[in-house]
Amino acid sequence: MKHTLLVLMGLVGSHAAVSQTSQPLVVLGAAGQPFQALGGASLDWTLGEVAIAAYENPKEGQVLLEGFHRSDLNPLLSPKMGPALTKTEAFPNPFRSTLTLNLPVSPAATLVQLFDVQGRLVRSFTLAPGTASTNLDLADLPLANYVLSLRNTVTQERWTQLVQKNK
Repeated sequence: MKHTLLVLMGLVGSHAAVSQTSQPLVVLGAAGQPFQALGGASLDWTLGEVAIAAYENPKEGQVLLEGFHRSDLNPLLSPKMGPALTKTEAFPNPFRSTLTLNLPVSPAATLVQLFDVQGRLVRSFTLAPGTASTNLDLADLPLANYVLSLRNTVTQERWTQLVQKNK
């Protein structure tokens, strides 16, 4: 029994000594930055709410994110915010059956896409050039949160907002 206990303590002690010499593995970067050293994969987490909207001014290198964190959703790619879409409004939010969009008049068509929270495309509409306001009939959708994305088909400028269908 003494020999077994002695061997067991020796194993535990040697394991502790070896583990102290191991290199630390950093999983998350500083200040909530994603860890991106896994051959292109990204590990990303936070506490808090998802972002409601993202605004980017690439000429000035400025980014404004509403909420605590904005995780990249594959269908949205990289949201670019240009002066043409900054005054876009989607209301009421939450909505019951119809979502109204007011957007600046553009000489290009605008692609409107609605994604569920898992990134699946739920609806897609194309607004004709010169459209300033439209009503989206979404009465048949289940009660849930959705990501609304508008994209100018010429400049590729993008506007996104989290919308909620409610009773």
